[in-house]
Amino acid sequence: MTLQLMPPEDPDYADAARRKIEAAAEALRCGASAETVQRMGQFSPLEIRRVRQLALAPTDSWDALNQRRYNG
Repeated sequence: MTLQLMPPEDPDYADAARRKIEAAAEALRCGASAETVQRMGQFSPLEIRRVRQLALAPTDSWDALNQRRYNG
């Protein structure tokens, strides 16, 4: 039996992950604490770093950040 450690290359999975990160970034921008966002989203360290990057970025640059993250 083999464990799959990486998420599947499924467009629906990638879209759901993107929406989850964007929603968490919006929560931070609206005043939620980082601890609350981390607890509710159960993010990995890499994901929470991504959330913080998006939360600090101007909203018009979100698309550019997402392009780099999800399209290589």
